[in-house]
Amino acid sequence: MSARGKVKFYDFTKELGSIEWKGEKDVYFGRGSFKEKPPSIGDWVEFKLENKQEKNKAIKVQLFTNMLPDDTWKLVKQENINNFNLKLNKAARFENGKFKFFKTDNRGKVIYQIKPNFSEDMIKAISKRYYDSIQNLNLKLSESLTLKPDWRLIVGLGNESIYETSMTLHHIYGFPYIPGSAIKGVTRNYYINDIYDRIRLNNVEQINIIEKILENFKLEKDNNLEYKIFKSKFAILKYGQKVEPKETLFNYFSKNTAEIINFQNIFGTLGKIGKIIFFDAFPLEPPHIEPDIMNSHYNPYYSDTSEKVPPADYHNPNPIFFLTVKTTPFKFIIGIKEKDNIVIKGEEFEGKTSIEVAHEYMRKALSEHGIGAKTAVGYGYFEAVSKDYEIEHMTEKQKKEAKENKRTGKGKSYYHV
Repeated sequence: MSARGKVKFYDFTKELGSIEWKGEKDVYFGRGSFKEKPPSIGDWVEFKLENKQEKNKAIKVQLFTNMLPDDTWKLVKQENINNFNLKLNKAARFENGKFKFFKTDNRGKVIYQIKPNFSEDMIKAISKRYYDSIQNLNLKLSESLTLKPDWRLIVGLGNESIYETSMTLHHIYGFPYIPGSAIKGVTRNYYINDIYDRIRLNNVEQINIIEKILENFKLEKDNNLEYKIFKSKFAILKYGQKVEPKETLFNYFSKNTAEIINFQNIFGTLGKIGKIIFFDAFPLEPPHIEPDIMNSHYNPYYSDTSEKVPPADYHNPNPIFFLTVKTTPFKFIIGIKEKDNIVIKGEEFEGKTSIEVAHEYMRKALSEHGIGAKTAVGYGYFEAVSKDYEIEHMTEKQKKEAKENKRTGKGKSYYHV
């Protein structure tokens, strides 16, 4: 029968050590008690007891790899856990004082990896039920948008976790998904940056001013402000310094109030709820999860508070593993109440409705801006799936709409639907 305890002592010269065990008499072990490298003082280990000359000897000593109670672990064991969220976070592997989901040797050979075992039928059934339920809501829905990462996707990297990194997993189903709040946030950010790029400003602090204008501009009060009052009202503080809007910004918004109205209708403000609902994006097939690595080469430099440690080449790298999603299609969809789906008059969005504008910005944000962590180095960018794949995952209601669009020449249609 296996027992568990903490290594109390180990002499590397004599190759002898002792294990503190349930508060009873310590058990001893020697070099022949384990196959891998010797455990360190403080390590939790699993072992079998052998009574020899009235002394308890530990044999088959190995590092204790989970923190679940014995009876629970015997019932579930990792290979029997289908929910990846539970498998990763509740039945986590514990080693050398840390929780780990992935480990390699010095040559890069994988020693162990916590892998998901998603059921294709389950994933497809859950996603179908979820998107069917959205179709049955009393909302005007956008055309569905099916996209897949063009490389890798990381969502929730900095969330609270027992590991050094994290991943957003559905709290019930256990698979990775993209929260609607994240989709809304990246679309909103793209909207603001798009205005900055079109005005061709050369001061990045003006982005924060654009955001303040979009958030706080009240059409009935601020539409006829003079530049002097405008720049005073929408100035911001940056590092203790007052930064005012440039006159170019004032002239742009004086002529393009539709930008402000549309932003507030779509995303809302602190005092106003946005009209567009951004739904969570679920995977349409079993997600492909792969570990990746970021390697901090100057950890002592980054953690130094005295500002005396240089970023030197003699510092040891500190590899940190994290999980990514590859080549997995997700379906994105947004909705709005029919009465709120106003047609915008004048300026850039002439003749378009709020949901059409929001849908276009969402598509551009996902493909051109990316979502999640590390977008600056290529993660989180999406690309379109094939038309055949998208049609395969359309609901019956969407197929009828596509046929009607084909007949009338409006909206999105597919020639072979």
